[in-house]
Amino acid sequence: MIDAADRRRLEAVLKKLRSHEGRDSFPPDFLADLRAELAGFTSHPAPEVAKLADLQKHLTPNLTARTFTNLIVPVERALQKNIKDEDFLVASQDHEALPAAARLPLRLVLDNLRSAFNVGSLLRTSEGLGLEHVHLTGYSAAPTEDKTSRATLGAHHFVPWSRTDDILPLLRELKKTHFLIALETAGTAKPLTDPFPPRPTVLILGNERFGVEPAVLELCDEIREIPLKGVKNSLNVAVAGAVAAFEWSRQWR
Repeated sequence: MIDAADRRRLEAVLKKLRSHEGRDSFPPDFLADLRAELAGFTSHPAPEVAKLADLQKHLTPNLTARTFTNLIVPVERALQKNIKDEDFLVASQDHEALPAAARLPLRLVLDNLRSAFNVGSLLRTSEGLGLEHVHLTGYSAAPTEDKTSRATLGAHHFVPWSRTDDILPLLRELKKTHFLIALETAGTAKPLTDPFPPRPTVLILGNERFGVEPAVLELCDEIREIPLKGVKNSLNVAVAGAVAAFEWSRQWR
């Protein structure tokens, strides 16, 4: 158990650690100060705090960025911090943005997604796979909203997206040039792994709880489902969308 004073000390250590996260080198004075602060936890009655003193041995002159980041985790856990996806550093270097001609002819329609995190995750997936466009319909959160913007990690700047309230007119227009597929568990659904028609495609994802609307299913050319073997016959919509988009892109290439 930690009291308010302990929490303030831990918060100060965490702030100092985070101030240098992502760096490739660490000043000797910074490391010395950090060692002194960690040493102060040696005799703490709470085991999860006392063991933080052991982190001193890693604060050497040849400390790497990876090892330094690993030191942050025990301090966060001692403070019972909940780490969100957007808090993590992206380790790989960014590529150049894809030109429009190089994008895959696959669009996502995200209809009535309540979770800003799910929308942000699917925008990241779409950007990462090089998809043509993401359509946000109904009350799906747009990346102009703060929570969604944080969840995209900036990916929404590099994938075309648009927002419209009513999905049906949008799908009727897209159907003129694209094959419409709903991702949904239904009796008429085909396995996701079956061959896709070699045509520009729209993949439609529905509400986290209620799925794709019946009127939308009627308009679609096909319904696909991800074959699952577990007791829980469902996946988070962001995970399901990523799996489906990757499978389509794999077959297209």
